[in-house]
Amino acid sequence: SDVYKRQIYDSRGFDFKDISLFYIIFYVSTSLASLFLGNIADKYGRKRLCTINGVLYLLVCLCRLLPYKPLIILSCIMRGASDVILYSSYDAWFVSEFERKNLPCDYTKSCLLYTSPSPRDRQKSRMPSSA
Repeated sequence: SDVYKRQIYDSRGFDFKDISLFYIIFYVSTSLASLFLGNIADKYGRKRLCTINGVLYLLVCLCRLLPYKPLIILSCIMRGASDVILYSSYDAWFVSEFERKNLPCDYTKSCLLYTSPSPRDRQKSRMPSSA
């Protein structure tokens, strides 16, 4: 998807320096957001943070509609935070809901194997391999 984003930025008149800046801002914001979003999820709840993630990603998409550099930069910052939530809070929310409802651990393991297999569990997973 990065190749397509670069083509979109190119078609909107951004040069290589601008596009590089967008990627740097995204990766820095992801790194910084990962430092504090876990604590926010613990304090305010994972479900609430996941809901905020949906709104945040909607704003990211809206900001990218216009070829205005400050909006693209803002969307890179918001997308960095959104990716941190996406790759951490949803799984944590899922597991905490299973624990809250006192469901057996086997159910959690089976569901997580189906949705996000690790390489070591490839033979148990029902997901197709990406290799």
